[in-house]
Amino acid sequence: MPTYYPSIPEELGEWAMRQPLFWVASAPRAGQHINLSPKGYATFAVLGPNLAAYLDHTGSGAETAAHLYENGRITLGWCSFEKGPRIMRIWCKGRVVEVQTKEFDDLMRKIKAVQKRLGVDLGYGEQADGVRAIVVLEVFRCGTSCGYGVPLFDGTFSERPTMDDFVTKLVAKNGLTKYRTEWNVRSHDGLTGLRQARREGGKWLPLGEMVAWMRMMWGLRDAVLLGIVLGVLGMVLLGKVQAMGGLRALMVL
Repeated sequence: MPTYYPSIPEELGEWAMRQPLFWVASAPRAGQHINLSPKGYATFAVLGPNLAAYLDHTGSGAETAAHLYENGRITLGWCSFEKGPRIMRIWCKGRVVEVQTKEFDDLMRKIKAVQKRLGVDLGYGEQADGVRAIVVLEVFRCGTSCGYGVPLFDGTFSERPTMDDFVTKLVAKNGLTKYRTEWNVRSHDGLTGLRQARREGGKWLPLGEMVAWMRMMWGLRDAVLLGIVLGVLGMVLLGKVQAMGGLRALMVL
């Protein structure tokens, strides 16, 4: 049977931080794409009963960041591949803290301290330059379910060296900024991506936000039209009610 909690129980938090793999799900308010991303490198850390975070490595997209900038909705999920079955999810309000800010540095220190206490390998690999942001999670619900349908895995998970190698090569040729400005500025549905990448790419942020808002409103056009129609009908009905009230007053006189 599923069990739900208003925060992350300590036992479940430590279990989640020791898992080799978790998933992140997010979506725009309007648009076709629901994003689901697998994460590894032990990047997740519980910072409090209702506060968690994970390190966001440089990649070929910025869907999660774009969705969080727009609406903040995000869900994380884990499952056990070992003998004891379990599925765990946390539902959160998320926000993006990008690199080269004081808050980013403070959060990185807190995450390192938590992982050191647990004896978990630090989740940024050898090349810390590959971390482009920290996603901060305000957890409002945590849930577990049976996990009986998840297959057993008898092998061993190991980290790929590919991420470190990839970032090391980009840093060596001063190509990290160019890569982010090319791949991390926009989502599949046209939402704005990482702000630092947009600045470094010469984008004017207010214009991008305005265009993204217009795209969102166009995607919600059916709901907007329905709201306008209901508003007009309400005004007409209110006018009729007021007119009837005035007519009754004249009849009394």
